[in-house]
Amino acid sequence: MTGLRIRRLVWDGLIALSGAFAFFAITVALALAHGGATLTVTPAEVAPGGIVTVKGDGVAAGETFTISLQGPQLNLILGTVYVTQETFEQGFAVPTNVPADVYQVRAVGEDGDTLTAELTVSAGAVAAQQPESTVPTAELMQLDRSKPPLQLVVIAGAVVLSVALGIWLLRPRRQPEKRD
Repeated sequence: MTGLRIRRLVWDGLIALSGAFAFFAITVALALAHGGATLTVTPAEVAPGGIVTVKGDGVAAGETFTISLQGPQLNLILGTVYVTQETFEQGFAVPTNVPADVYQVRAVGEDGDTLTAELTVSAGAVAAQQPESTVPTAELMQLDRSKPPLQLVVIAGAVVLSVALGIWLLRPRRQPEKRD
């Protein structure tokens, strides 16, 4: 075998391997996008002093979550939940001093996994019909932008695949030698 044929076989193998990796990466990305854990809060609107039920589905058994109520000017821990199976459900009282507004109920696990759901705290029956608007502030809102490790691996693999494919596409083509 000539050196040119060997290089050609190596590149063909790399392309086939890259295609298989791309298929795997797309499959994993779709699974991560649709199969994650969820958090629900019922009722979605409550008066201060009311009880809400926080339910988490698709979470790891044996994990402990800290449940908190967060808003533009409030960060209040409501309690903790221990997961016995792949779900949890527990009631929490909204303190009477919580101002009417739209809040995030956050469940943060020991390993940093964060689930969120929206909760409206209303001042009473009038506020239930028409929620109060939030007051804009100059304070920055903290957003959790952490990613699961598998998602980071898939992204890094896609970058490596793109670079390798780009280098392969930009390589100079050799003209076949003419034989007389």
